[in-house]
Amino acid sequence: MAVPRQVRAVVPESVLKHRYRLDDRIAVGGMGEVWRSTDLALRREVAIKLLRPEYVQDEECLARFRAEGRHTASLSHPNIAQVYDYFEMVPPEPGFLVLELVDGQSLARVLDAGPLDSARAMGIIAQAAAGLQAAHAAGVVHRDIKPGNLLVSRDGQVKITDFGVAQVAGAARLTRTGALVGTPAYLAPERAAGGLATPAGDLYALGIVAHQCLTGRVPFDGEPLAVALAHLQQEMPPLPPSVPAGVAALIADLTAKDPSARPPSAQDVAVRAEQLRTAPSRPPGGGARPRWRCLSRAGAPVRAALVIAGLVVASLGLALATYGSAPAHGRSPGTHPASRQADRPGTAWPRPVASPGPSSTGDASKARSRPHGRRRSSRASSAPSPRPSPPLPAPAPTPSCIINLLGIRVCT
Repeated sequence: MAVPRQVRAVVPESVLKHRYRLDDRIAVGGMGEVWRSTDLALRREVAIKLLRPEYVQDEECLARFRAEGRHTASLSHPNIAQVYDYFEMVPPEPGFLVLELVDGQSLARVLDAGPLDSARAMGIIAQAAAGLQAAHAAGVVHRDIKPGNLLVSRDGQVKITDFGVAQVAGAARLTRTGALVGTPAYLAPERAAGGLATPAGDLYALGIVAHQCLTGRVPFDGEPLAVALAHLQQEMPPLPPSVPAGVAALIADLTAKDPSARPPSAQDVAVRAEQLRTAPSRPPGGGARPRWRCLSRAGAPVRAALVIAGLVVASLGLALATYGSAPAHGRSPGTHPASRQADRPGTAWPRPVASPGPSSTGDASKARSRPHGRRRSSRASSAPSPRPSPPLPAPAPTPSCIINLLGIRVCT
């Protein structure tokens, strides 16, 4: 059914339904425009969203406009812009939505100033994911997550808006078969291939938003069809080297080509992003960072000092090992160089050497030739015992020296 065109144009200071005064236009979208307005009855600022004049008789646009009011009104979450009221078009007045006024700007405007740091980007993604979780839990798929539909207040709060093309589970489709709904730059691969809209598609779009927050541009740009095919066939461009590993891992999970490889829910994304906001350098899984990764991020002087300290410790260890294995003169009878013969099993420490003489020499040679353990003959035992000479002093220990890996002479 055609919609009558007797709808008056709105201008600043226009009053709708004798209650809402339009103050100034703050945004213009694909099929609607948003005005900063005043609720004269409650004396508060609100946002009024109307269809643009060229779409007031388009049945499909009207259906989406009504759907946005119903979908958003069914959701209640701090990260979703609230709908206060909806009015059907009654010529000459247009139909309009009464929305919560967010004192801030869209993320698209924020990114006009350049990329964000990892902590701020993860804070935005965490809040947007929390809002998406509330929508998905209610069976609502947004289908058009992008910076222009994420409002950032002056105090940093993020609110999702524009559920005009959202799809509700079990509801009739508002688009023609084969038509792609959404913005190509944020379109999930399965959507580009003609698949159904699912919560995983919203998560993919959120991953593209995160990529854009860190790089300042969308991964694929150009003609809509070429961009949609790029999402389907090409790998994501790399992130800057300064992006922490944990943040890069989350974005890689969100932008996986296979929907089943993406995070299981928006709640999971919200938790991970919030953890990365407070500790962007933490690797996936939340464990401690490997020590080698900490060393790789240390400065050159620190690394050089650690290497020298390691070499010194290794050199001292080598010196101690050499000292322990070298002959220790005078330590014990079992290791003295004069006791090599006594080292054999069953050999006792030799007695002091007697003064030279035929008897002592012969006895000593016979004693060496006898097998161990045999008793001496009576003739040898009946010989007069020579006067023992005083024991010889133990030789002074010979220092053991090595040259360590640093070229330093170490003696022990």
